[in-house]
Amino acid sequence: MNRLILILSLLITGCLQIEAQIVETSKGKVEFIGLEKWTTEMIQQKLAYQSPDNFHFCAADLKSKLGFADASVTLDSENGKMYTIITIVEPDRAGQVSYKPKPIGSVAIPASWSSLIKLVEERGILNEILDYGSTLKKSNKTEKPLLEGADRTWWKYLQERRNKEDFQTALKVLSGDKEYKNRSTAALILTNFPEKDAAWSALMDGVRDKDARVNSASLQALITMAKYVPRRIDWSQSASSIRYILNGTNLSALVHIIKTLLKTKVSQKLANDLFKEDGGRMLLVYLRAKNEERKSLSQNLLMHLSGKNFGSDVEEWRNWIKRLE
Repeated sequence: MNRLILILSLLITGCLQIEAQIVETSKGKVEFIGLEKWTTEMIQQKLAYQSPDNFHFCAADLKSKLGFADASVTLDSENGKMYTIITIVEPDRAGQVSYKPKPIGSVAIPASWSSLIKLVEERGILNEILDYGSTLKKSNKTEKPLLEGADRTWWKYLQERRNKEDFQTALKVLSGDKEYKNRSTAALILTNFPEKDAAWSALMDGVRDKDARVNSASLQALITMAKYVPRRIDWSQSASSIRYILNGTNLSALVHIIKTLLKTKVSQKLANDLFKEDGGRMLLVYLRAKNEERKSLSQNLLMHLSGKNFGSDVEEWRNWIKRLE
């Protein structure tokens, strides 16, 4: 009876968190993180999937066909088999997801950016940026590359864009130019300025860009800086973007953003800004994940921001967040 009362109480207050759900498929396990009102059976039925095997490819379907506010698919392995993690934000929580509106203006682009812009236009996403941080001043060159044998010949164009004008223009372009290719190029150029807190903040805001090519470039720029040239960053200027990301905006970036915040020693003083208005919800969702990396990352960030250790006790962490208000 007491358990029933507790469940009813949680339902009424909207705080019920369902445990992560795992589906067995012929290709391996699929873990769903973030389901509340929905079940894997409901999803399979509404999408008319003939087999749970289709779950490996359903992120786009979850958003376009079922109206999920955000979704991501990550592929891993377990005992030689594929282990798929599908993280979602259900339709009812759409208010917690907030991508930045597409800019409508234009910023004057220096002619010296033309080679980089052409590359972005031709290839879309330049994944080799992930190891570009190894070329930066004071970088840890002993770090193992993320992409072995990748084409780095184009780095020379980026290495030429390290002056004050490039920095100032890149900040303006990433936040205010309507062309995705210009915004993506600006994100790449900001990688040259890890000593500037403003570069980190602009890239964090860029992770919320509606265009996947731009938010991917921004995320990868943050990843390479956090890997090769990490330092303490004042994130106060981008606290709003961090809060939305921790709420589920751009779920494919969430793991990397948590790692970046930890590596750059985000200040405890920002806890109020990051958790206000039901902020940080996906951290609590991750605490219920079966995947140990996500659970551990979430717990570590909560511990760092609070100075406390409630383990994976979701209710204790939720109560701590409420006390911040």
